[in-house]
Amino acid sequence: MHPTRAAVCLFAVLLAGCSSGATSAPTRSPSAAPSASANATANGHASAAKHFTYEGAEGPERWGDLDASWGACKTGRSQSPIDLTGAKGADLPNLQPAYGSSTWTLVNTGHGLQAVPAEGSTLSLAGATWSLKQFHLHTPSEHLVDNKAAAGELHLVHAGPDGRLLVVGVLLTQGTADNPAWSWLSGTLPTEPGAKGSAASALSPAILLPSSLAHETYLGSLTTPPCTEGVTWVVLEKPVALSASQLARVGAMSGDNARPVQPLNGRTLQEDSTP
Repeated sequence: MHPTRAAVCLFAVLLAGCSSGATSAPTRSPSAAPSASANATANGHASAAKHFTYEGAEGPERWGDLDASWGACKTGRSQSPIDLTGAKGADLPNLQPAYGSSTWTLVNTGHGLQAVPAEGSTLSLAGATWSLKQFHLHTPSEHLVDNKAAAGELHLVHAGPDGRLLVVGVLLTQGTADNPAWSWLSGTLPTEPGAKGSAASALSPAILLPSSLAHETYLGSLTTPPCTEGVTWVVLEKPVALSASQLARVGAMSGDNARPVQPLNGRTLQEDSTP
């Protein structure tokens, strides 16, 4: 579920949240979201006006009490992440990423590592086009599969022309060797909250995706305050494997930044049933 206030706040919060042994996640496609006032943010996670954490007095169970504008964290009925179990088969449209190469700006949001590519990368789905704004990492994974967490989760945050958000989630598992597509993790990363850096060379976010874009989809929320609802979630079924050392690099910056799963509350989880 990785994550900028009102307009910058929504994206900023997405980056905050995201561990171990995962199975592959089911597949599905997003449906139109009611309205995630997502004008809110395209940049990431770290900037909620109030401080929040992932444990203790400012942890997830208290987020809704920390700020009047964060009430959805406590009373929302369409919250994320969820346990990806019991998906219903559907004929879902294909994801069509058109991600360009650029030098990513890397940001330590204080809740994890966020990367901001240059403008121009898009994702098409069911006739709609969404612009990639940022991506960030969570450890362990925020979404579960059959009540099991993966080692981590990548969130690619997109905004539509109407300001709504679509987030593509990619589960990360531990493999036996370094993943070459993630070699940028071995570079100099911003280790202090608020610090920035950049990837050593121009890269396309497409290299971070698995070979299959089969997915599951549901309507949910940001996984960090203000927990705004109306976010279309697309979680890829096939995970991506990183080495233990690569996952350790991610974990060193993210810590345990995964929000606990939330009740489905009658929402429909769909997966692609097309052969």
